[in-house]
Amino acid sequence: MKPLSLLFPFAAASAPTPPTPPTPPTPVAMSPSTSSGSSAANSQWSFKNGASEIEIQTTGNVTLDPASDALFDLHDNGTLRVSEKAGKDVRVLTAQGTKVTWQVNGTGRPFNADGKDWLRKILKARPATPTPPPPPPR
Repeated sequence: MKPLSLLFPFAAASAPTPPTPPTPPTPVAMSPSTSSGSSAANSQWSFKNGASEIEIQTTGNVTLDPASDALFDLHDNGTLRVSEKAGKDVRVLTAQGTKVTWQVNGTGRPFNADGKDWLRKILKARPATPTPPPPPPR
């Protein structure tokens, strides 16, 4: 026995072990996009491209392919919504079933070569993985 342990019993005791931190929660898994951009669940991308703020939302099974002429394919009941805010300009594309609506500053326009060029630039700038959903409120 150590002589100091008689005078100071806490000196002989080992330091307490700190508690083990809790295991962090498992992140919510989103359906990964394949190289062609196919998504089988609800996905959202929110990003900036220069001065533009862009949001892309898909529901259901949607394929996004900026290299194809069609640019996107809605499978089954898939939907697509793309919006861009650049200063005072707002462009919004919505697609569901066979209906495609493209608006520039609230005015409907035909989804022609200009609309496809706009969408192609956005799809090329899109991050590879969707934006994770916000954490649930506490």
